[in-house]
Amino acid sequence: MKDQKDMTVFVEGKKVSNVKRGLTVEDIVPLFGGNHTSPVIAARVNNKTVQLSEPLTDQCNVTFIDIDSGDGVRIYKRSLQFLLALALHKIMPDCKLKVSHTVSNGVYCTLDGVEVDDRLAKKLENEMKNLTAKELSIDKVVVNKKEAVTILEKHNRDDRILVLDYLDEDLVTFYKCQDYYDYFFSSIVSNTRYLKVFSLQYHEGGLVIVHPVRYDSSHVAEYKPSEKLFRVFSEFKAWGKIL
Repeated sequence: MKDQKDMTVFVEGKKVSNVKRGLTVEDIVPLFGGNHTSPVIAARVNNKTVQLSEPLTDQCNVTFIDIDSGDGVRIYKRSLQFLLALALHKIMPDCKLKVSHTVSNGVYCTLDGVEVDDRLAKKLENEMKNLTAKELSIDKVVVNKKEAVTILEKHNRDDRILVLDYLDEDLVTFYKCQDYYDYFFSSIVSNTRYLKVFSLQYHEGGLVIVHPVRYDSSHVAEYKPSEKLFRVFSEFKAWGKIL
């Protein structure tokens, strides 16, 4: 007789019987993720993007997302932004990170009211690497708007509170690591250990989070700043403030 705790799951299009109810997606990656040549960092369960820590509680379709796929690249980029914000929270808890725009193989960020230099960039990069080495869980937390405002006020994130006014739904998804909360409209990785490949570089008064090479995710891409493009973005933002 079939165990009531077992279920059938379709993994990457293949039927898998007798899967223990309550296993996480991460638990089944080593068994069925062999077709992926790059690291699996998230998944789609019934076409919904989820973290690898997502428990499987009923019959479902599971597709793995590796770092080289389009979705995987976007998840990794968002996750690195979270990691930098977490490192900043550890070192300078009252400072706010502002994600500005995409640059060559990375994302340009600034720190509100703080003069950035090479020394600070290296200090933050070292803290990011320290956090990945600790393999800290990043948990998804869903709260209503009232609770979300309380969390953001506690962390002095008035800039984030304003964004809540544009959300149609009453529920807000946060991602939490230790005592740090932040929220994104889309999923990020479930553990800092998935974020070992990156660099953080100083550029033009800010920071550039440099991503892995596409289709060679064990290596950090080369950052080649385009001064002309960078000036265009900067001028665009300056005009935005004026208007």
